[in-house]
Amino acid sequence: MRKTIIALVLVLPLLFLFVVFSTVNVASLGVNISVNGISITNKSSFENSTVEINLSDKTKYSLEVAVSPENATNKEYTFEVEEVEGSALADVSVDPATGEISASSAGAAKIYAVSKDGGYRDGITVLVSSSAPYGFDLSLFGPSDEIALKTDKDGNYSATVDAGIYGYGFKIQPDGFTEARLEVCGDENSAVIDAGMREVLLPFSGRVQFKAVVPGGIEGDLTKDLTLTVRKPSSRTGIIVNGQAGGAIALLESGARTASFWAEAPSLPQIISADGAATVSSIENVGENRYKVELALSHGFAEGESFAVDVEAGDGKETVTFTFSDFDFNIRSNLNFTAEGGDLGAYIQKKAATAFYAVPVTPAGDVTFEWFVSGADESVLSPSEGGKTCEVTCLESGVFTITVKAMRNGGEIGEKKITLTPINRVNAINITNDTDADLAARFTIGGKKYQNGRQTDNRYYIDVIAYNIGGDAPEGISDLDFGVSDPSVAAIGEENGKIYLDPRGTGEVTVTVEWKGNYSYGSSNARRNLTLNVIKEAVEVSTASQLTEAAENSIIVLTSDISLGVRDDGSAMSFEERNALLKSHETRSTYNTEWYKEAGKESQAVVHYVQEFKHDVYGNGHTIDADNFTRAVDGTGLQPALSNYREPLYFVCYNSVASVAGQDNCAFLVRTDGVKLYGVNLYGCKDSSLYKDGEYQLGLLNRTGTTLEINASVSVINCRIRNGRNVVRAYGGNRDGKKYFIDSLQENGGCDGERITVDISGCVISQGREFLLKIGANRALRASRANGFQPEFTDERGNKYSSSGGADSNMYDLLGDDYFYRNYVMTDVTLCDSVLETSGLFSVGVESNFSGDWLYAGSTAEGAYAGLTKEWQKSGGTSFASVLRLKGDVRLYDWKDISHVDSSTLIESPIGNLNEWLKLDIGAMFDYVGNTSPEKYGELMDNRQGTKYVHGGIAFYGGGRNYSQLSLSGLD
Repeated sequence: MRKTIIALVLVLPLLFLFVVFSTVNVASLGVNISVNGISITNKSSFENSTVEINLSDKTKYSLEVAVSPENATNKEYTFEVEEVEGSALADVSVDPATGEISASSAGAAKIYAVSKDGGYRDGITVLVSSSAPYGFDLSLFGPSDEIALKTDKDGNYSATVDAGIYGYGFKIQPDGFTEARLEVCGDENSAVIDAGMREVLLPFSGRVQFKAVVPGGIEGDLTKDLTLTVRKPSSRTGIIVNGQAGGAIALLESGARTASFWAEAPSLPQIISADGAATVSSIENVGENRYKVELALSHGFAEGESFAVDVEAGDGKETVTFTFSDFDFNIRSNLNFTAEGGDLGAYIQKKAATAFYAVPVTPAGDVTFEWFVSGADESVLSPSEGGKTCEVTCLESGVFTITVKAMRNGGEIGEKKITLTPINRVNAINITNDTDADLAARFTIGGKKYQNGRQTDNRYYIDVIAYNIGGDAPEGISDLDFGVSDPSVAAIGEENGKIYLDPRGTGEVTVTVEWKGNYSYGSSNARRNLTLNVIKEAVEVSTASQLTEAAENSIIVLTSDISLGVRDDGSAMSFEERNALLKSHETRSTYNTEWYKEAGKESQAVVHYVQEFKHDVYGNGHTIDADNFTRAVDGTGLQPALSNYREPLYFVCYNSVASVAGQDNCAFLVRTDGVKLYGVNLYGCKDSSLYKDGEYQLGLLNRTGTTLEINASVSVINCRIRNGRNVVRAYGGNRDGKKYFIDSLQENGGCDGERITVDISGCVISQGREFLLKIGANRALRASRANGFQPEFTDERGNKYSSSGGADSNMYDLLGDDYFYRNYVMTDVTLCDSVLETSGLFSVGVESNFSGDWLYAGSTAEGAYAGLTKEWQKSGGTSFASVLRLKGDVRLYDWKDISHVDSSTLIESPIGNLNEWLKLDIGAMFDYVGNTSPEKYGELMDNRQGTKYVHGGIAFYGGGRNYSQLSLSGLD
């Protein structure tokens, strides 16, 4: 980035200082016709602008994109993939050449086509799922935490663990599938799997092989291998029982007459029972030094009783303690259960078989289980032989209950119940409201709206669609839960199958919509969030008349594009009506009007505006244009038709020969402190008005005035502002227009009371005939012979601020001087993370009032122009300073053919030849510095195929002292 300042003294009492940095690549050189939009042209072919991709059916989808206007200079665009708030991000990509979408994982994503010129975006939602599993992950859990599994290039798992009991679990992609199993490979005695409990016992050290299986995948059963290297626990005796060293504890059912355990010992173990409570039925050698021991108990033990046996092998001995508990059992499933008041419950997917398991808490023999259903057809139950497992398939709506009874010898010994609520499968949720607020990151809703010409309370409806991609469509939103993060800001409810928000306060709220079965199905995350700004006191407007009425007293929220000067029926106001409106929007000029005073024309020193904003405006990416006022022409198509909106005021005028422009009319005016413009597009005129004879001409902006005039402390955030003689003009001080000049520094008393602070962030400012951003002050210290025509500011000791000399002799390094800031800085502008493109002169102009011996109070200038310039007297002075702070990523896209750099609007004449004579040859000045010091200033110029191009950066200009400050310290 270049941060070079070049000082050039020009013809006439003008001084320009150029700041060059962040220039674009030469590939962008040319006559720049800016992009004004981008669209995915086949978006309407996808229902609700949503692409539904089922990974199982391999269907391909492509996006078609168009950039406007057709003759835009840079029609390149890229595709960007972003998250959908609240949803899992699908792994999708787009081929930049063909627009074909590729997807490899389930979830949701937003694909945007983004223009490289201007950052225009159009988006489409992509929802990805699959009607069959396409992948899974396996987890292994120890007594206290998850075991870290290593994964090889084929996705198989391995780990080293201690002997003992471990839980395992599956996370299947996509969400909602639950059927899976773990199998032991090879030696079936090396591990004991309890499928109902999802537990595996590893009783012995060594290497154990498993296969994890998810049936019915896209290409057949999905499998992964699991290899566990089981460490032998450290044991002083050398004996391991049920994977434990130092004594094992086993739980048995009260009254049981048999027991068993696993032992790893250096030799055949001897089993010794205390008090003869048990005898050995068998000891089976199941591998080297591995044994399965079966015991017969001498009698039935009661609840809470216990006995112990000693296991002896070689010189070692361990004790196994058996404790007894009455029979109990649990119901397990791949579903997660809720427990309210002791009752179990879950949502269950319709038409899908779900496995339930009856799992005794203690080992129990001769127990069978019987399954019953109430509230639904019994055909939904398919129990296995003995009833330890049961598949439940729900075919109907309505809550029903499953009762499971444990039976032994024809008698019931236990009972459990589960309440199940049937729901349709939902694997994706979409909110189809158009909340892509262009440059703004947040959509805003207001508490009021217009209905039948009157303001009423606003209810904002949220259009929600639930999807079961590859399956039966869900029934509306009945299978969804929804809520809002802050009910004091907005109340949420349902009406006629739609979710709504009622604004109650001001703030940011997040609406969450999710599938009711998310918790029951564990890993499922069918969910969507929508975060909104809510402003109860704001009024939503969609027409020019509503805007005009509401803007006087209310915060504005736009719900559509608005052309000012258009009636509600779509017809344009007459010229007479528009002139009358401009007459009512007349204000005294806040800039230097001394020429009008000296010429006896002070009553003419007024400017007009089309629309004033006295309160915040939230645009939601919509546009307000003033084309019906700024481009209104008479029947010849040549002259402005509106007498109250023509050329700018004069700074000075040389009879009817030539003039230098002063303050201009404006399309939009802000002069109220604290106003925020957020996500609104402000156009001085429509882009289509800049074409003549099929050619794009910035010269057609000569009389469109300033697009946005700022004379207050305001924030401009995420806005597009374009199409003006000057696009944004920020001038502090003299807000009532009664006094531009002061005669002494003491008269002002400092700038703290009048200073404006303007923050411009995340904006695109473009299409300016002169400057895209023009900064200055509406206060100045008058020039006189006594103060040398160019009055200077002094520090707190009365010493004049001195320049640093050299080429930047009019630039002062005073940003760290608090006294200077308090007393002399009238305008403080921060430009952050923004793009400025396509100016007729410079991207940014920082102006100081002109000075010189023709302009000071009491001038007696002699020569050919003596007497003709008497009205210029008292026009000279030194402006109070401005500060321009650049922060973040500021881009100036402003290359232009050097022959097109035209200063004719700075000094204008109705006499053609004289107009050419007066024109400042800024191109020649660029040529001069480029040729004189190409190694230093080469980035200003480029020569391509014989055409010279120049980059319009930042210009500090004016004929007197320019105390304005530039800070580049915040740039990335």
